[in-house]
Amino acid sequence: MKLRKALLGLVLVPLIAACADQGRDAELEPAENMFAAIPTSEGVPPPASSGEEPPAPSEFELVAVGPGIGCGDAFAIELADGERLLRRDSGLDFLVYRLEQAGKTTVIYEGNAPMSGAIVKHAQRGWPAVVAVHGEQSVADRVMTEGPLLSRCPYEE
Repeated sequence: MKLRKALLGLVLVPLIAACADQGRDAELEPAENMFAAIPTSEGVPPPASSGEEPPAPSEFELVAVGPGIGCGDAFAIELADGERLLRRDSGLDFLVYRLEQAGKTTVIYEGNAPMSGAIVKHAQRGWPAVVAVHGEQSVADRVMTEGPLLSRCPYEE
């Protein structure tokens, strides 16, 4: 178990750091279906049968622009005017989101093994088990893992 957490930490730390800095000024269009398959990067073949390398991580895709609701697989957040929620599929067993606000970015993780120091909320939808907010408590308070706001988000079992 300790080895698994250590290996996961080796993957998560650089990914979360990269997520906070990647493409803040990029022009993105909202995704029509946030659950649609994310295309693979150029030159990277689609996922193969079991036993081979996992797929390469996708680039960030725009989920929603405020005002409105931004939906993750296990959370919902009310977005203020101008806020943007972006999603990146790790190709492994977790997802990373970036909440871009005026002058700052908050990283939101969905998975089963959050990093220490994150504000952790337990999910109510099976997988992922937790939603971890790497940022201010005021943002974590807006991330809902249950209740009427989350019920407005699509969910696939």
